[in-house]
Amino acid sequence: MQLVEQGKLDLDKDVSQYLDFPIPPAFGKPITLRDILTHTSGYEETARDLFVADAQHLFPLDQYLKNHMPERIFPPFVVPAYSNYATTPRRLHRPARLRHAPSNNMSPNISMRLST
Repeated sequence: MQLVEQGKLDLDKDVSQYLDFPIPPAFGKPITLRDILTHTSGYEETARDLFVADAQHLFPLDQYLKNHMPERIFPPFVVPAYSNYATTPRRLHRPARLRHAPSNNMSPNISMRLST
């Protein structure tokens, strides 16, 4: 939400503009950050290839996300359903134009506010 307050992210814009790969629209509507934050992105839940028995079968997260996009089975902002795919924080790295992943950027902000 800090990035929304700073104007770096918009809750109601197509989330594809923030990614380095497109999320095809479905049901005539794109997915927004508001859909993701309210768990209404419409994705089916899947863990396909997420857990592997051999570390040699692990992929970098960016590669995994691009190659394992689940089906969108509901229109956005209609049916609440948790999706590990939609809530992956790494996906917001590029749009915020952060030097590091979002969690690294937010820690100083949170710590500073707690100490005052």
